Amino acid sequence: MQKEGNLWLHLWETAKSVPAVKQAPLFDEDLAVDGILDNLEDIQPVKLLKQLFVSLLGMGFVVAEATLSADENFSELFYECKDFVVRTCQESINEKVQDLCQVYETVEAMLLKPEEVLKAMRQQLSEK
Repeated sequence: MQKEGNLWLHLWETAKSVPAVKQAPLFDEDLAVDGILDNLEDIQPVKLLKQLFVSLLGMGFVVAEATLSADENFSELFYECKDFVVRTCQESINEKVQDLCQVYETVEAMLLKPEEVLKAMRQQLSEK
C-alpha cells in the first residue's frame, strides 16, 4: 500500500474531506428493516419458535456456565446436560423438545436449588 503509484493511496491523499453528516449513508436502515420484516412474514411459525427456543437454551447455558462450571459438585452434570442439548439441537429437535425441557429444568434446579439436586444425585449413586 505504501508503494509509489498505489491508486488507493493516491485517492486517499487527494480526496476532499467531507463531514460525515454530508456523506451519503453506507447503510440504509429502512431497506434493512424491510428485508427483515419480509423474511419474518415468510418464515413458518414453527421454524421461528425453534430458532427462539434454541437461542433461549443457549443463553441459559451461557448464564449457568459461569456459576456451575466452577462448582465441582455440578461441573460434570452441567457439561453432560450442555453436551446433550448441543447434540440434540444439531439434529432434529422436534421429537426431543420434552427431553430438552427436562434438561433445562435440571440446570435451572442446579442454579436455584443446589442442595436438592445434590441430595438427588447422592441418592441415585447409592441406588446403583
